[in-house]
Amino acid sequence: MENELFGMLEPIRDRAAKFLDADLDIRSKIGELRSEVFSDTSNIKNSSLIAITSNSSLFVAIGYDSQLFDIVAGHCLNGEEVSEDELVELRESISSEAINIIVGNALQTPPTGVAINISTPLYIDEIDSVFKDKLARVATTTIDTLFGSMYIAVVKPNTKTANIRS
Repeated sequence: MENELFGMLEPIRDRAAKFLDADLDIRSKIGELRSEVFSDTSNIKNSSLIAITSNSSLFVAIGYDSQLFDIVAGHCLNGEEVSEDELVELRESISSEAINIIVGNALQTPPTGVAINISTPLYIDEIDSVFKDKLARVATTTIDTLFGSMYIAVVKPNTKTANIRS
C-alpha cells in the first residue's frame, strides 16, 4: 500500500517543487515522503483537494503556510490590486488552479485502456479535513521555501469503512 501512495505522491511532490521553482521563481527544498499525518495542521491554510480514480480511489490535498500562499497569489495576480471581498474568492480560485496544474502535470499518460479520472478541485481551506478517516492510509511530504512550506498529502480511504457508510 505504501508503494502505491508513495508512487503517486513522489511525482506530485516533484511537480509542485517545479511549479514553485520554475513557474513562480520561488526556491524550494523537497522534503522526504512519510506515512504519517502532519504533526500540526493548524497553520496549513488555502488547501484544495482533488480525487483521482482508476484502479483505486485516492485524494490529493495541497495546502500552504500563509506567507507562502500570499507570495503564490501575488504571482498569479501579477501585482493587480484587489478588494478584500474579491480576495476570498481569488484565494479559492488560485488554490484550486494550483492543485489542478500540479496534479494534472504530474500524472503520466496511463497505459492504453486504463482510464484515470481526476475530479474538479475542491477548496477545503484547512487540510486536516482529509485526515478524518482514521483508518485511511496516508502519505505526506512538504516543500520548504524561505516563505514557508507547501504541504502535500495523498490519502487512500479505507474501502471497508466507506462501504459501511454508504
